[in-house]
Amino acid sequence: MNQSKKSKFISNKTLSVYATLPIVGLAYFLVLYILINILGITVNIYLQIILFFIIPVFFTVLYIKNFYLTIIRLKYTSQGMSNKTINKNPLNLLNSSTQINKVKESIEREYRDRLQTKQANINALQSQINPHFLYNTLDSIRGKALMQNQDEIANMTEALSRFFRYSISKKGNIVSLLDEIKNIDTYIDIQKFRFGNKFDVIKILDDVDMDNIAIPKLTLQPIVENAIYHGIEMSEKTGRIIIRLTLTDARLIIRVSDNGVGIDEKALVELNESLKSFDRKDINPNENVKHGIAIKNVNERIKLHFGNQYGVYIYSVKDLGTDVDIIIPVEKPKRDFFTGDITI
Repeated sequence: MNQSKKSKFISNKTLSVYATLPIVGLAYFLVLYILINILGITVNIYLQIILFFIIPVFFTVLYIKNFYLTIIRLKYTSQGMSNKTINKNPLNLLNSSTQINKVKESIEREYRDRLQTKQANINALQSQINPHFLYNTLDSIRGKALMQNQDEIANMTEALSRFFRYSISKKGNIVSLLDEIKNIDTYIDIQKFRFGNKFDVIKILDDVDMDNIAIPKLTLQPIVENAIYHGIEMSEKTGRIIIRLTLTDARLIIRVSDNGVGIDEKALVELNESLKSFDRKDINPNENVKHGIAIKNVNERIKLHFGNQYGVYIYSVKDLGTDVDIIIPVEKPKRDFFTGDITI
């Protein structure tokens, strides 16, 4: 509170003591002063001090305290604290950064737990879908197509069944490079049914021992899919996709090139920056795969398995095409003798 300023004013009716107080105390002071003067009451000096100074100060302090505690209650009740805890020592609570951090961490932990519980429920529901139902249905369609001499439909259905078996049923997150290349062949067969001669695919494998190189499952398919849908399909010319393997002593570079519409310079810079700023805490393994996100997903999985020195790098020129380099270490896969699952 500011230092009180007092002055005495003497008349035949009253002796008043003026005090400069906060707004609330001043209001009480003015009301009392006006009433006493209207009524013409003469009040002695001690009573005036009580009426015009002590009482207003008391109510001012009380008002400020209640206002302060209300703010504190609103702040900490929203963070899960009880009023009993606040009333004990609100100053210590307000100044305790450690306590605030603990409350914040507790809220974040509870939020993450709820998200994980919901995701677990979704995963449990999805796991109830029997993939064999899908495969049997596709096999039935293929059989009917063969009976009707519809070879193209039969081949399409068989390719789709192979693709789903690899994507859904094949266990583990690590596969051999040979498995990945075979899956790309299947995926391209499926896309050929739709696009026909819209694009060609060339593979330059350079005698790489693909069966003895480990790679995260579904690394190549999202990259090739991006090349088709966001490069070649949007171009009027006949498309071409080139998959080239370049092997060094310690690294394998897989380059997927297309002659599609390319990426403008600004978008390319943003995309490459997002690939550099990889943070393990920001990973969402259930994130929907869209344009750009598919490449980020591949990049993050490679870094998780092999380290930050590996990953995806993109080069592109607008209207000329795009190169996507996938860099992984040369690591021989370890196969489980009984299950056939691959690890690194």
